[in-house]
Amino acid sequence: MKEDVLAVSLWQPIDIHGTQTTRTFIGKLFLTDLEGKNWREPLPLPHAKSDIEEAEQALTNPEVLDPLVNDPDNILLVSQISKNQATSIG
Repeated sequence: MKEDVLAVSLWQPIDIHGTQTTRTFIGKLFLTDLEGKNWREPLPLPHAKSDIEEAEQALTNPEVLDPLVNDPDNILLVSQISKNQATSIG
């Protein structure tokens, strides 16, 4: 049940080096149990086929699209990298 799961949003500063240095933040969303013992990413990412895809995946962070308050087991997430743009997870 989703009442036994916490969604935790983490972020940290990062410098992206290209023709110039860009300071930004990278964020990640993780799910964990109420004790904080079992952490997991909510959406598995496809295997990166290039360094560019790997960098895009590192900067991608799924977001909660809808908490589905009437559904006791699932929430709806959206990701820009995922082939399925919206995914329901429990």
